[in-house]
Amino acid sequence: MIEVVTRRVCENCNTGWLSRIESGAAPVLKGLLDASSKTISEVERWIVARWFTKTILTAQLALTARSDTGILHPQDYRTFFDHAQPFNNQFTMIAGYQGPLPPILFEVYSPDETTNRGVRVLFHFQRVVILAFFMNTDEPASLHLPHRFDEASHIIWPMQRGLLRSDDPTLPLSWPPPFVVEGDTIERLRRLILPTS
Repeated sequence: MIEVVTRRVCENCNTGWLSRIESGAAPVLKGLLDASSKTISEVERWIVARWFTKTILTAQLALTARSDTGILHPQDYRTFFDHAQPFNNQFTMIAGYQGPLPPILFEVYSPDETTNRGVRVLFHFQRVVILAFFMNTDEPASLHLPHRFDEASHIIWPMQRGLLRSDDPTLPLSWPPPFVVEGDTIERLRRLILPTS
């Protein structure tokens, strides 16, 4: 889905566990893209969140100099290698989209550490929007999401009871959500992700 290639991952990882993450996520993502899936199960939430973590990490390798890891730390790569799951401080949401199909949009921004907003990622492809916010859980930042965005999205990670509207994280989530995102909301989300000038 992203025409970006990195040669900074060893062949064993690329053709092994990273490939299995990609192939395991493919049928889940296909069901969300073509709306053949009507729900997202607890396991599928984890599959998509883990795939998104892998995508963020490998995209950063592809988009930075060989001597740099980008806005993520070397330890983040080690942690993902050791555990192969989304990060504990990774807050991830998924939304359905309707409207003209724009080009694939993948944007990452890390503000000044004094803002305590951490790394923010927006990925928009076809009928799906995925957002991730990496936040300091000791001093959580408030998320000023667009109006009614919580009704147009689902939290897929972390999976915990009582997070926004999540009464029981083991129950499947409806897909697409009751409301969907449109073009103007994408622009508001981009302003949330990217620095204001």
